[in-house]
Amino acid sequence: LTFLEAQKKVLENVDEKDIILGHSLWSDFSALQVWHENFIDTAFFFTLKHFPTLCLSLKDLVVEAHERSGGSNEGIEDFQKLGDAHDSVADAKHTADVVFRLLEANLFGQGKAFPVELVNLPDRLLARISINNIASGITDEQLREAFFEMKYLRDLEAKKKLPGDMEKSIILRPIKWKLRKDGKTVGSTYIDFPSREIATNVFRNLPAAKTGCGGSNRSGPCFHEGWPGRNSFMHKLLYFDCHEPTDSEGFESVQPAKKKRIENAPTCETICYGINASGNLKKTITVNRSKSSTVFGPYGRRLLMIQQCTGTRIIMKHLGKLTISTLT
Repeated sequence: LTFLEAQKKVLENVDEKDIILGHSLWSDFSALQVWHENFIDTAFFFTLKHFPTLCLSLKDLVVEAHERSGGSNEGIEDFQKLGDAHDSVADAKHTADVVFRLLEANLFGQGKAFPVELVNLPDRLLARISINNIASGITDEQLREAFFEMKYLRDLEAKKKLPGDMEKSIILRPIKWKLRKDGKTVGSTYIDFPSREIATNVFRNLPAAKTGCGGSNRSGPCFHEGWPGRNSFMHKLLYFDCHEPTDSEGFESVQPAKKKRIENAPTCETICYGINASGNLKKTITVNRSKSSTVFGPYGRRLLMIQQCTGTRIIMKHLGKLTISTLT
């Protein structure tokens, strides 16, 4: 079918009184360039604590609905397996099943909180590393080579400790680019690993940036283990040497004489959801937020630099007046 033929079929078969049921329907409506007011979108059923803008996958909802309705997880393991193409018919059936199971579990109704907030991350996210603030000179192939050529992963593959070949066991999503308010184009993506253990070991083996903390090229190196963010997950800065043309030699530096270096390429920030940093040393600096620019520098960049260089978490508190800093 061509785009116009597909769009025509939808418009001919869906009446204004019909209810469309699906997951992340805004994506389908956008692709078809249509809008329908009567719909149920299961993407809005649950939210994650500390991640209010993160949309759970349909697979996550299927698992959650089965657990809340007391059903077995038989057959769920084969639904949307990592690396497999989505089956649109199976997606539609499971979406309807999610709604009916949650209704049977009396999850919705008068006096019920909606959407339902989940405290624990799904297993899928615990086995994920996200990469943000990617410089515009970096390509998908550069990221793929840098991660897939990592010695730790190559050793796992050689010892046949991956569930399949590396290309199918580890899924790197295409980089999504956006234009920031400051006019810079940056990208973000994520990598799904077969298990939480593999994801956390990859994160620990990533080389930390030697500069760039707090957005300054004159800073010290990022702490080699990363630093705990406000959401208790570990963050780490990576410096990805950018050159043109965009062929890569991984995270290693290459000779500027051979390729044109992209100056002032920002560091990438990686987040590992599988490492809970709540047990790490936590430093709370009690200082009036209005005085923070005097103490830590403009826009809190000095504060961020301290966190990234030392691997500690620093939290600002609102106080009536400037007080002596206390470390706890």
